[in-house]
Amino acid sequence: MASKSLCTLLLALFAGSAVAGPDQMLPPMGGPGGGQFFARCAEGEMLNGVDLRTGDDVDGIRPVCFAARAPTTDFHRHVNDYYHGGSGGTLKRLSCPDEAPAVVAMEVAFEGEDTIIINNVHLYCGLALPNQPQTTHPTRVFDGPVIGTADTGVLIGGRLIPLMRDIAACPAGLVPVGINGRAGKWLDALSLICGSLPYEPRPAPAPPSNAPVKSIGRVNTSSRPRDPSRSICDSARDALSRQSPAAPNLVAQCYKAGGNANAMTSNADLDAALVRGEVMAANDATLDALRNRVPEGPARRGFDVGLGIWSGDTAPGPGKQRFHDALTRPEQQGFDVAADYLLPRNKHAALVKVGTAIAASDADVEAARTAEADPFYWLGFDIASGLFGDPAAGSEGSKAIGPGAITLRNALNAAAQRGFNASVKLHLARSYP
Repeated sequence: MASKSLCTLLLALFAGSAVAGPDQMLPPMGGPGGGQFFARCAEGEMLNGVDLRTGDDVDGIRPVCFAARAPTTDFHRHVNDYYHGGSGGTLKRLSCPDEAPAVVAMEVAFEGEDTIIINNVHLYCGLALPNQPQTTHPTRVFDGPVIGTADTGVLIGGRLIPLMRDIAACPAGLVPVGINGRAGKWLDALSLICGSLPYEPRPAPAPPSNAPVKSIGRVNTSSRPRDPSRSICDSARDALSRQSPAAPNLVAQCYKAGGNANAMTSNADLDAALVRGEVMAANDATLDALRNRVPEGPARRGFDVGLGIWSGDTAPGPGKQRFHDALTRPEQQGFDVAADYLLPRNKHAALVKVGTAIAASDADVEAARTAEADPFYWLGFDIASGLFGDPAAGSEGSKAIGPGAITLRNALNAAAQRGFNASVKLHLARSYP
């Protein structure tokens, strides 16, 4: 392992004049094979993503960079010509979108026995500013097929080989400006290079009044009184839209509560999503059961907003994250529950439909499905029934757990995984034609 001074020297050699200050190379995540590499973006650039050469695993990698001039801006992506690692596989680009152009964090998964190599790369994207909040779900994903899992009781036959994971995010005040790792025939290990923000951010706009503005509390006006069910962030957004002198104080309270009043989401948008969510729950017994498990108050309000936002989506993105960021912390917790449930249900809607129908027509399956009074448990159970249940009832009729089913199951939360496992055990113990 190179010393800290040697690492700094190597970074300077590879980056040239791009190193305006001391960069930090985060420890590579993965195996010890291959040779060390450094791939830093040019001066004035930040990391926008990576180009991968992929087969079953990641063969090679190179950084995708962009010239950062503002938190979000029109820009041209720039890639290095040279790949680090092998030349096999096909090209796959993981590139952050224009509205959230900068890599915020990188999660990798790696596996193997004699040689440990990178199997999964997940990128979390955000504004081109230091230490942006990490979204609930990754923005860009590559998942190679896994060798196995260490969760006993699901994989049938063969020796179990665990898939290991780790995540890298830059220290306070720094931003991702490149990648480093180890590579040979494949990509053995991977992490980030962190450096200074390559532009001078604009200062926050001054309050509309030169005098300090104190909290005005309740005042007697001709307008209707504030609805107590509305959050402090709602009040802050209203004040901002009216250019009220009280806006700075209310915005500060919103941030303290865990929200972001400046998120590009109006109260009208949030209210419309909340109404959609309430209607969805009223017309779906399972969603209503899940909703009733969320405590009344801010968390349930966030859950309703989440239902309305994630109603038909199968993948996350910055467009959904802005609604999350406009809520207070308790509201965000309910919002995340809705996302955790609807994303897999929407993605595997065909399997869920078949699994639900099987349970409705088979008392033994229904009894096993409702062994836990948790809608997430039911969801995992139904997905597995759609995979492993009776083919005559529309199931795929799988007879053994393969890598695809393992990857699907591992993407579910703990309760849904328990339901999935119980369903697999039940159906594989039966003899379907």
